[in-house]
Amino acid sequence: MFGYRIREGVRRCVAALAAGKTDIPAVVIVPGRPDQPIRLRLDQLFSPKSEVPRDPRYIRDVEYPTAVLGTEPPAIAVSPILSLRRQQLLTPVAQVKLV
Repeated sequence: MFGYRIREGVRRCVAALAAGKTDIPAVVIVPGRPDQPIRLRLDQLFSPKSEVPRDPRYIRDVEYPTAVLGTEPPAIAVSPILSLRRQQLLTPVAQVKLV
Protein backbone atom coordinates (compact mmCIF):
# COMPACT_ATOMS: atom_id res chain seq x y z
CA MET A 1 0.00 0.00 0.00
CA PHE A 2 1.03 3.55 -0.59
CA GLY A 3 -0.15 6.38 1.65
CA TYR A 4 -3.53 7.84 2.50
CA ARG A 5 -5.39 10.68 0.78
CA ILE A 6 -6.88 13.16 3.21
CA ARG A 7 -10.58 13.58 2.52
CA GLU A 8 -11.25 15.89 5.48
CA GLY A 9 -8.72 17.37 7.86
CA VAL A 10 -5.81 18.92 5.97
CA ARG A 11 -5.78 21.87 8.39
CA ARG A 12 -5.72 19.53 11.38
CA CYS A 13 -2.76 17.66 9.91
CA VAL A 14 -0.82 20.86 9.23
CA ALA A 15 -1.47 22.07 12.79
CA ALA A 16 -0.48 18.70 14.27
CA LEU A 17 2.76 18.72 12.30
CA ALA A 18 3.52 22.31 13.39
CA ALA A 19 2.86 21.30 17.01
CA GLY A 20 5.48 18.55 16.75
CA LYS A 21 3.09 15.61 16.63
CA THR A 22 4.08 12.54 14.62
CA ASP A 23 0.66 10.91 14.26
CA ILE A 24 -3.02 11.78 14.25
CA PRO A 25 -6.32 9.93 14.80
CA ALA A 26 -8.03 9.01 11.54
CA VAL A 27 -10.95 7.12 10.10
CA VAL A 28 -10.15 5.07 7.00
CA ILE A 29 -13.02 5.12 4.52
CA VAL A 30 -13.24 2.36 1.92
CA PRO A 31 -16.49 2.01 -0.05
CA GLY A 32 -18.35 -1.17 0.86
CA ARG A 33 -16.47 -1.64 4.15
CA PRO A 34 -17.11 -0.31 7.66
CA ASP A 35 -15.13 2.82 8.55
CA GLN A 36 -11.97 1.89 10.45
CA PRO A 37 -10.66 4.15 13.25
CA ILE A 38 -6.85 4.15 13.37
CA ARG A 39 -3.85 6.33 14.19
CA LEU A 40 -1.71 7.30 11.20
CA ARG A 41 1.76 8.78 11.01
CA LEU A 42 1.72 12.22 9.43
CA ASP A 43 4.34 11.10 6.90
CA GLN A 44 1.79 8.62 5.48
CA LEU A 45 -0.69 11.38 4.58
CA PHE A 46 -1.15 13.18 1.27
CA SER A 47 -3.27 16.25 0.64
CA PRO A 48 -5.31 17.35 -2.37
CA LYS A 49 -4.39 20.92 -1.29
CA SER A 50 -0.88 22.33 -1.65
CA GLU A 51 -1.61 25.16 0.79
CA VAL A 52 -4.06 26.16 3.51
CA PRO A 53 -4.77 29.70 4.70
CA ARG A 54 -3.70 30.72 8.20
CA ASP A 55 -6.99 32.55 8.61
CA PRO A 56 -9.05 33.10 11.79
CA ARG A 57 -10.79 29.76 11.28
CA TYR A 58 -7.46 27.92 11.20
CA ILE A 59 -6.10 29.77 14.23
CA ARG A 60 -9.26 29.44 16.36
CA ASP A 61 -10.40 25.94 15.43
CA VAL A 62 -7.14 24.12 14.79
CA GLU A 63 -3.88 25.86 15.63
CA TYR A 64 -4.78 27.20 19.08
CA PRO A 65 -6.31 23.99 20.48
CA THR A 66 -3.54 21.79 19.07
CA ALA A 67 -0.43 23.93 19.60
CA VAL A 68 -1.33 26.05 22.63
CA LEU A 69 -3.76 23.88 24.60
CA GLY A 70 -2.08 20.65 23.56
CA THR A 71 -5.36 18.89 22.82
CA GLU A 72 -5.71 16.01 20.39
CA PRO A 73 -7.20 17.10 17.08
CA PRO A 74 -10.44 15.40 16.03
CA ALA A 75 -10.01 12.42 13.72
CA ILE A 76 -9.43 13.13 10.06
CA ALA A 77 -11.04 11.17 7.23
CA VAL A 78 -8.76 9.37 4.78
CA SER A 79 -8.86 6.89 1.91
CA PRO A 80 -6.06 4.53 0.91
CA ILE A 81 -4.08 5.53 -2.17
CA LEU A 82 -3.93 2.52 -4.45
CA SER A 83 -1.38 3.63 -7.03
CA LEU A 84 1.90 5.54 -7.17
CA ARG A 85 0.51 7.67 -10.01
CA ARG A 86 -2.37 8.93 -7.85
CA GLN A 87 -0.06 9.54 -4.91
CA GLN A 88 2.24 11.65 -7.11
CA LEU A 89 -0.69 13.96 -7.90
CA LEU A 90 -1.08 14.81 -4.19
CA THR A 91 1.02 16.87 -1.79
CA PRO A 92 2.73 15.22 1.20
CA VAL A 93 1.43 16.84 4.40
CA ALA A 94 4.92 18.02 5.32
CA GLN A 95 4.99 20.07 2.10
CA VAL A 96 1.57 21.73 2.50
CA LYS A 97 2.21 25.46 2.92
CA LEU A 98 0.50 27.57 5.52
CA VAL A 99 -0.24 30.93 3.86
